[in-house]
Amino acid sequence: MALLKSNWTERDLSGWHVYGSILRPMTGIRIDGTVYLNGNGARHEGRGGRYEIYTYVVSKEPLDAGTIKHYTLVEVSHPQEIIL
Repeated sequence: MALLKSNWTERDLSGWHVYGSILRPMTGIRIDGTVYLNGNGARHEGRGGRYEIYTYVVSKEPLDAGTIKHYTLVEVSHPQEIIL
């Protein structure tokens, strides 16, 4: 959460959807409407294994399944619904 609140964009991204790139850094790849944050060697457990996150891909709206599959992204977190 700290990385989402304090990052190079100077915006609080904690209300955005976060995906992790587990096969490669996203250097030179552009997905419209996303912000990239360094994965800092973080680990993610899922898909039958434990993976290093090279880059966090942060998006205000959920990414479509085709984009997630194409770039081999894993869901790390998503905004929580606020119940009043």
